[in-house]
Amino acid sequence: MKAKYYLRVFWLIIIFSFVAWLISIVLNPQGQQLDCFYTRMGEFLGDATYTTGFVRELDPYRNEVNGSWNHNYPPLAYVFFYILAYASGDTTETFTYPLSGYLSYYYQPLWTMLFMLALLISIILIYTVCISNISQKYAYPDIAMTGLALCLSYPMLWVIERGNILIIAILTVSVFMFYYDSSCKWKKEIALICLAISTGIKISPAIFSLLLVLKKDWGALVRLILYMFLLLIVPFFFFKDGLQNLPLMISNIKLWFLYRVVDASVTGTGLIPSYIKFARLVFGNDYFISKWTYSILMLVSGEVSLILMLGLLQLKEQWKKILNITLVLLIMPLVSYRYNVLYFIPFTITFFNVILKEPIGTDKVVIFCCLIMLFFVYRCPISELLNYQFAIPMLTAVALVYSVKAFIKAKHIFL
Repeated sequence: MKAKYYLRVFWLIIIFSFVAWLISIVLNPQGQQLDCFYTRMGEFLGDATYTTGFVRELDPYRNEVNGSWNHNYPPLAYVFFYILAYASGDTTETFTYPLSGYLSYYYQPLWTMLFMLALLISIILIYTVCISNISQKYAYPDIAMTGLALCLSYPMLWVIERGNILIIAILTVSVFMFYYDSSCKWKKEIALICLAISTGIKISPAIFSLLLVLKKDWGALVRLILYMFLLLIVPFFFFKDGLQNLPLMISNIKLWFLYRVVDASVTGTGLIPSYIKFARLVFGNDYFISKWTYSILMLVSGEVSLILMLGLLQLKEQWKKILNITLVLLIMPLVSYRYNVLYFIPFTITFFNVILKEPIGTDKVVIFCCLIMLFFVYRCPISELLNYQFAIPMLTAVALVYSVKAFIKAKHIFL
């Protein structure tokens, strides 16, 4: 198959899967297609409504509603949600919510309107960034439909239903990935600010700053660190007690990992959740991972991540470096939920640009198939089996082969 047709096949499959999902969920609203969403939409926009409630009194890290471990965002994220709370008229004096949570924000028309507008603008911007960076050698209808396919994909539907601020992080990371090495000064500076924003929202995207290190762009790296410092520290002063909230945030993050690691061990993007999934297919749903096996897999995950990181020093192709960094972001954390698959958007576009220039071997066909698995929407036994928990280990295996080959070629051996 010619290289230019891979993009067309990709968007056709993803769009078809979305249409099939949409028809199925309309015809059978309580059927399997509802499994696309967290608790089958039992907490619609739950991440957004709860976070707005946590910050409404400008004291998010001491708020005990729903457990303090859930109050672990960096302060910039809470600033965004406080703007929603304030603009929709929700201050300490105007609304009182039960200690059971803040899901009732969804029933507050102005809050819902403002949040949906923010969500819609974010999706449109992601679409625009995507289609602007797909090679113009592709036909424009293929470019436009690929952007649409990514915006209607499974992880995108998941993050929309949750109302998670990750969508802002995906937008800003994408801008950084496509423009951090731009010859245009203002585009490059915006790219640096965007990565700082994503770090100020989710912290983990800071790993993409390694691209500046590998490029030895020290001036840009220094400016990025400055932007990160400002957006991670200064927002604390927006809240009660200012910088004293920093240790509270760190404590809440530790508690969050403690409470969420069991759930993430089953549904997360790491190698351990993938092992548990397929172990249960073999041994039954009652299979429970032993402490010994868990420790071994933790060690393996760490070693794999280390090899992928070291591979950055030897790999020559930029797209392979992006693959390694993205995989480490998804497999290294103990807790990483399925919507984090959206971090693959920049790599996906980069990959389709690359196959226009390089021979398409078995490795690239495997990557192509894995990308379809990551974004496929329709839920059925095959798509549940060959989902992100199958695709990510496969992509990791390919990336490991690339890295090891790069080591051998450079005549370095790492034990």
